Amino acid sequence: MTIKGGTVREFTFGALVVDASDSRAGRLVLKDHFFSGLLVAESQDSLFDGLSVSGNGLTTDQAGIDVFDSHDLTLAGNDVFANGDIGFFVSGLDDSRFEQNSLADNPETGILLDHGNGNAFKGNRFLNNGDGLVISGDANTASGNRLSGPLECPEECGFGISVEGGTGNVLERNVVMGYHQAGIRAASFEEFGGPPTIGTSMSGNVIRGPAVDGLLVESTAVDTLLEGNVATGAGDDGIDVDSAATSLRGNVALRNGDLGIEAVAGVTDGGGNHAAANGNPAQCTNVAC
Repeated sequence: MTIKGGTVREFTFGALVVDASDSRAGRLVLKDHFFSGLLVAESQDSLFDGLSVSGNGLTTDQAGIDVFDSHDLTLAGNDVFANGDIGFFVSGLDDSRFEQNSLADNPETGILLDHGNGNAFKGNRFLNNGDGLVISGDANTASGNRLSGPLECPEECGFGISVEGGTGNVLERNVVMGYHQAGIRAASFEEFGGPPTIGTSMSGNVIRGPAVDGLLVESTAVDTLLEGNVATGAGDDGIDVDSAATSLRGNVALRNGDLGIEAVAGVTDGGGNHAAANGNPAQCTNVAC
């Protein structure tokens, strides 16, 4: 099945792709629908590219694109902006790719992955969403994304990239600017029924100017690796590590409001961390810098 070209406006849903294989939807404008612009469910081996998805779910707090219980999809080069709450809401998606998408002005989250495994988020652009990219699941990778977020938003939002459950997720070479809380976060919400957050790797990311912390590892995340990240201009700490089950090596923190690296006792100091010109003259706690 191929759907290519054209505009669909002001229906309940813009397009439905259900129980489909080897399908393509491309170069469509999907806007101003009561619920989402596109709903994909129980589908596989399909391509969604060149879509313009906006103004959907404004009165029903719905996403621009919903994806459920699917695998081996490619979502590439889509513009998803100014929808009711989320750009992409994704649940139960495995082994799929999000590449070169543009997510802007979605008030809750640009892309929210809820329970998905083996997905890759590469080269996407996020602008002025409440949160940028939220990940829950195992063995997902976010690389080469560029995120810029608002410095003011409701208390529950304001993270550039947030890993919120799962094992073996990888964040590498992302650039994160602004945001109301932390540029990048690892945390678990097991008290609310979520999975533990184990073995997250964060390497080569650049975080600039969030209102609170640049890179935050909450006490609920374990076996986290921070390597070669750069955090500058955060309102509080450049790197804030609240879990002793964390390893740090080769990170740089400059010109942050409080400490460059604030780590709890017991973290593993792998060496090569550097902090300078931060507001607190101590520069670091519990690692050498």
